[in-house]
Amino acid sequence: MRETRRFIFAVLDVQGARTVKKAVPESVTVFIHPASTDAVKRRLLMRKGITEDELVRRVNEAAAEMRVAGEFDHTVMNRDWEFLAALADLNRIVNPISLTPTHW
Repeated sequence: MRETRRFIFAVLDVQGARTVKKAVPESVTVFIHPASTDAVKRRLLMRKGITEDELVRRVNEAAAEMRVAGEFDHTVMNRDWEFLAALADLNRIVNPISLTPTHW
């Protein structure tokens, strides 16, 4: 009898992804990131009510996370206004994994 395949998608911060990878080494991690910290800043400024301190903190956090993207198995860039391209990139990562017996 063939095992049922199970996929769990979780949106995690870097520390959460590290925790999952340590607990489940065969898990596949994907780091989805903006094109740059300038893009992060632009996106945050489009939101109303963000303080200057919060803006600086969030941009710095994003920069720190982007520096460790190499810890992930894959990276996908989510460019401004190109969500479907990022989704297609993610699909190219996930589909081959779903056909690999080691990930069933």
